[in-house]
Amino acid sequence: VDTPEPDEKSLITYISSLYDVFPEPPPIHPLYDADAQRRSAEYRELASSLHLWIREKISIMQERAFPPTLIEMKKLAADNAKFKNEEVPIRYRDKQRLTHIFRDLQKYFEAVGEVDIEPELHIDVIDKNWNRLMLLNQEREQAVIDEIKRLERLQRLAEKVHREMKATDNRLEELERRVEDEARRLDHLHPLDAKHAVDLLEQDIRNTEISIQNIFTDVQTLIDGKYSQAPELYK
Repeated sequence: VDTPEPDEKSLITYISSLYDVFPEPPPIHPLYDADAQRRSAEYRELASSLHLWIREKISIMQERAFPPTLIEMKKLAADNAKFKNEEVPIRYRDKQRLTHIFRDLQKYFEAVGEVDIEPELHIDVIDKNWNRLMLLNQEREQAVIDEIKRLERLQRLAEKVHREMKATDNRLEELERRVEDEARRLDHLHPLDAKHAVDLLEQDIRNTEISIQNIFTDVQTLIDGKYSQAPELYK
């Protein structure tokens, strides 16, 4: 070939010799690992599902606009318990599986020089978001407990108001009868006895007025606490 004008046969022979020196490239990348690719796909699918679930639940756990009634709040507490006791263990097993798969894939990632996983699906990000969700769940659980206790206190106060309103209604009816009775008797009583009867009646009326004022104060407390039935009591 090393001539000013090599002939065609010499060129063909030379090119053929190059193929002997430089073998054909492999049909796939030398670092390609079919099992690693399969595991990466498995990881990506499971991580995507867990990522979306965590994001949805974080949004729910951040919600603090609670329903106004005790019944609804207790249902919310039951939903929280179901989440904690049924959903979390299943998803925790998914997270453990992801950790195991990711650990198996690390050698492959090191070989290719990059982590072939979307940033939000990286196991460290999944772990970080998982821990955030668990913390938010604890905070929401405590907030639900506190709100239930608050509504229970308001409910006990409302029951007390109901009892006192009924007792006050009965006392007012009794006072009305006594006023009528005393009005008929006064002309026939000794002045001192009449004054004593009137003083007793006035004292009972003042006590009843105090009871009514206390009822109004309790009803206002229920209104301020946004107790669902407070407006009805105020009537």
